Amino acid sequence: MSDEPFMEPTSSWLNYLKLRASYGVNGNVDQSSTTYFVAKYKKMSTSLQPLGQGLTYLDYDGDDLPNPKLRWEKTATTNIGLDFRLFNNYLVGGVEYYNRHGSDLLVRRFMDATLGTDSRVVNNGEIRNRGVEFSLTGNFINTQDWGLSATITHAMNRNKVLAVDEDPNWTASNYITAPSNYFKKGTSYNTLWAYRLGRIVNGYPVILDNEGNEMVEFDSNGNVVNLRHASILKGTDALANMGTITPTYNGSLNLNFRYKSVELNALFVYAGGHKLRLDVADLDESGYTMRNTHILDRWYANNVDGVRLYLDMDPTARQYSNDFASWWKYSDRQVRDADYLKLRSISVAYNMSKNICKVLHLSNMKLTLQLNNLFYWSKVGKDIDPESYGLGSGTRVLNLPRTFSIGLSTSF
Repeated sequence: MSDEPFMEPTSSWLNYLKLRASYGVNGNVDQSSTTYFVAKYKKMSTSLQPLGQGLTYLDYDGDDLPNPKLRWEKTATTNIGLDFRLFNNYLVGGVEYYNRHGSDLLVRRFMDATLGTDSRVVNNGEIRNRGVEFSLTGNFINTQDWGLSATITHAMNRNKVLAVDEDPNWTASNYITAPSNYFKKGTSYNTLWAYRLGRIVNGYPVILDNEGNEMVEFDSNGNVVNLRHASILKGTDALANMGTITPTYNGSLNLNFRYKSVELNALFVYAGGHKLRLDVADLDESGYTMRNTHILDRWYANNVDGVRLYLDMDPTARQYSNDFASWWKYSDRQVRDADYLKLRSISVAYNMSKNICKVLHLSNMKLTLQLNNLFYWSKVGKDIDPESYGLGSGTRVLNLPRTFSIGLSTSF
């Protein structure tokens, strides 16, 4: 469309209004796939060469088979936007809606092994992303000596897997531990799946199967009699869909203040609508090397709501310690909101006077002091920074460090 507004100003408060619309299709080719049959030379290991060294043979796997119907992945994108300026440019902003539909995506398809392989990557995936982005700038003060402005941006996104093959042999653990590799039709990309924790019995966490039955049997004294391993749970029927580990909304607030030659800038960022797992005590550890503070919440006589560490378990139940550890870590009880707010940066700048610049034979010179990552707030608390945290695995890494920098910019 042209740069001209589709509507001329009709009043003193409406200065500019423009509608934008576009549609396009992008293609992507997978370099690891081909329409031709590919075989590889391999050398036998020494243990398999009784007749001599250097014997080679041809080999291939399922993804090396020819695929004459191989196509490009396609993403069709529709954008509709509206830009505006109000009150003599006192407010400037825009809103945009987008719809991205990915089709013919290369994902793994499962097939009859008599075809030469039980699975291979083909054009068999489909996903949709929809969202709205909004920005608004307020130019509140703009005089020779004073300036004050603020810009806020906000974006919302929803995605859904529309088509994908699922292997009936995929276990519940596959979906829990690798959400970016195991997809479920009708759910979001990077879905956070969790075991459904039924209750805690005598310090042992108990999850439920797809029919709501407990996976552990106890005797009258609360001792473990029998346990069914989670590997028998297939698909997601026994799991709880807790949301996604990808933010569904995010945005920023940029504040600018100016007084004569001094400028102050502060940038806040935020995100939310997504989930994370807490870091919890590993019930499979002996406890002597554990550094997690959750060890203080473990089971003991006066804390019946706690869970048993390995050293607290009955000797006959320790053979299941790995199961209990996994159930506890990946249960729905450990899922929390991952919303956060950060002061990303704050900077102070000083513009040198024209007289100083003239003496130095410069057109301008600016000295800047910037501080990054000074402050953050997270809804989950517990000293967790969701931006530098294993949201799906519930593991901590070093938080983004506070940094300080000084800069000098000039032009001749």
